[in-house]
Amino acid sequence: MKTIVTIAIVLLLALIGGSAFYIVKLSKQVSALQQQIKDLEKETSPFAKIPEDPYYDVKENQKGPITTIAFAKKEFDFGTVKENVLSNTSFTFTNTGTNPLLVSNAIGSCGCTVPEWPEKPIPPGGTGEIKVQFDSKDKFGTQVKTVTVKTNTEPNQTELIIKANVLAKGQ
Repeated sequence: MKTIVTIAIVLLLALIGGSAFYIVKLSKQVSALQQQIKDLEKETSPFAKIPEDPYYDVKENQKGPITTIAFAKKEFDFGTVKENVLSNTSFTFTNTGTNPLLVSNAIGSCGCTVPEWPEKPIPPGGTGEIKVQFDSKDKFGTQVKTVTVKTNTEPNQTELIIKANVLAKGQ
């Protein structure tokens, strides 16, 4: 009986000692992970490595000279379209100012409205276009969507509007 108690005590101590070993090991791993997080926080943002552009800044959207923009139209109506159809239009604009015009972004109001914009600066007097594709998939009835165009102008945003009356498949 004494042997069984001795074995039980040895096993219990081994378990306690083993648990302590794993607790110490886990504690060291947690400390190492905390240090890695601190090191990562010290690193600079990946945006800090982007070369500075004299006309555009990611954070401010505008930096440097501003210009003016004029759109031939700011609204387009596709009329009646069927469901599950891709419709395309474009909005032509002119740089009416004296500095290069930069379109930094164009954002559709939903995933069904996808804009494309020129990547290169538009010189004074030059023209460009914002292409817009509207997907009528899963749409029905009157649809009014917007595209917000961000530029180095004052104001720095212009809103374009597209409209469509979408007929269901059976109509």
